[in-house]
Amino acid sequence: MAAAGRTTRFWDASCFLTLLNDETGADDCEYVLNQARRSRTVIYVSPIVQIEVVRPKGSSAPVPMEAREQIRAFFENDFIKWRMIDRKIANDA
Repeated sequence: MAAAGRTTRFWDASCFLTLLNDETGADDCEYVLNQARRSRTVIYVSPIVQIEVVRPKGSSAPVPMEAREQIRAFFENDFIKWRMIDRKIANDA
């Protein structure tokens, strides 16, 4: 659980892809990401998110190897917390 005073967010692949592709809403995602870097927010993800970011929906190929390594490294940050998804979490999300 997150420490008192910190918000929690459950991010799906669209949040990360919005940032990576600098799409509409990237500023909002960047704000949450910066809050996480400052230990004000904890970002929870499912392992499937990493797969979806490396091979975005609608793409026939994964992103280039260099980008995949950067993505893997990003998911190693302490403010990223891994959670398995079950039906309750899916409903809450």
